Amino acid sequence: FPEKNHAKNTEATPTVASDGERLFVTFYHHDQVELITLDFNGQVVWRKKVADFHPKMYQYGYAPSPVIYGKSVIVASEYEGGGFITALDRVSGKKLWQSKRLPSTSFSTPAIGHVAGQDQLLMSGQQFVTSYNPANGKPNWVVPGTTHATCGTMVWEGDIVFASGGFPKPETIAIRADRSKKVLWTNNQKCYEQSMIAHDGHLYALNDSGVMFCWHGESGEEKWKRRLSGP
Repeated sequence: FPEKNHAKNTEATPTVASDGERLFVTFYHHDQVELITLDFNGQVVWRKKVADFHPKMYQYGYAPSPVIYGKSVIVASEYEGGGFITALDRVSGKKLWQSKRLPSTSFSTPAIGHVAGQDQLLMSGQQFVTSYNPANGKPNWVVPGTTHATCGTMVWEGDIVFASGGFPKPETIAIRADRSKKVLWTNNQKCYEQSMIAHDGHLYALNDSGVMFCWHGESGEEKWKRRLSGP
């Protein structure tokens, strides 16, 4: 494992994924991200190197969890040396597609949802919010937003997607996800490591200062806020 890691991170940060027959686990070691697949008896079915991964500027470790989509398991690996989103066949481990990301370190897990009438793989970070086709990795749309590094997972409701981050600047953004790329609203609140919740036309967010917000999803109007922790 790497010698350096962020105090809030561990080698076990990524969550295990399962398709009901296998377990999929990602680890960062020996300057690479590896995906290990096990059966329910704990026996290794296959293991594959997903991509090189050796950050120098921000040696904070690795965080994204593997995500199941159709016959694939999808893994993100983003660092300043050049990152990727990679899809591998769940049964064989064969690489199905790989999409290059910008040379910038970020930590968010891809989110896959049926948004605005189509399946979309959503990613924040690297100063953009990006939608991919999860079947082939091709971009649907890209909108400038959030910041260099994000950790939280994007959320959505209806045809609106929401992202927040991060480092070094704070921003929460709402985007119409129907290829119009319309930014509905932004504000200067930051949910860096924690994810938000979208429900019943509203967005709920606990910012890094310990204040809980509720915003109207379409307009961004602040409905209420309440301090839960902090000074």
